[in-house]
Amino acid sequence: MPGKPQFGIDAPTLVLGFAIGGPLLIALSFAGFLAPSQPLVWTMRYTGAILAAEAALMTLSSLYGKRALLRRMIASLALRGDEHLLDVGCGRGMLLLEAARHLPRGHATGLDLWSTRDQSGNAAGATTRNAELAGLTERVQIDTGDMRRMPYPDASFDVIVSSLAIHNLPTQTDREQARARDRARAETRWPRRPARLPPHRRLRPHPARQRSGRRSPRWARIPDVPMDMGRARAQGRRLSVSDPADSTRTVRHD
Repeated sequence: MPGKPQFGIDAPTLVLGFAIGGPLLIALSFAGFLAPSQPLVWTMRYTGAILAAEAALMTLSSLYGKRALLRRMIASLALRGDEHLLDVGCGRGMLLLEAARHLPRGHATGLDLWSTRDQSGNAAGATTRNAELAGLTERVQIDTGDMRRMPYPDASFDVIVSSLAIHNLPTQTDREQARARDRARAETRWPRRPARLPPHRRLRPHPARQRSGRRSPRWARIPDVPMDMGRARAQGRRLSVSDPADSTRTVRHD
């Protein structure tokens, strides 16, 4: 009996460090060479508990939370089903396969450099295997490449998506260039299709914040994109949805 797709853990080295460091700090705080009344003891216990909790939360987010968020992200696109979609930094394919499920007459392409530092077990073979287990092989193409130098001509895709990938680039310049390149590919569409997609989506401030005159943060709520923005704020992430040219859009969660 075939198994289910496995998508790994994001930032596995960091999660492992938290999982080891947290309990270790707690154990050391109970060591006999420290007096129970010392402030250091409680600092170690408090820090250890935070690290252990962070390891658990990051693991749960990789296994369950991210999947729910990406489903909402794809649902918000209202895909027709015949688009050609690119997932930049697809990893083991969680977002890629979710998009492919909504493209019965279309095609989804995943691009990645396959860094195991960013995701455990990250490899083209693992993503291909997940596509096979999901029964989506005919709708999915897996490519190896750098998002800073994409191996595709302009106007190759209707929709470009990315989740938790662009922020892994080493410099701010690289990240800004990658985002600009995504926008350029989205705005230079290939053969025009009837504009049957939702209207342009932009971040906009909550009405209460507008009335107060305070500046809206970058994670401001998007009323027509169902997403747990509180969680995105806590993790320092944002969701950007745009439809700059009728039927071509870019979506980032990074």
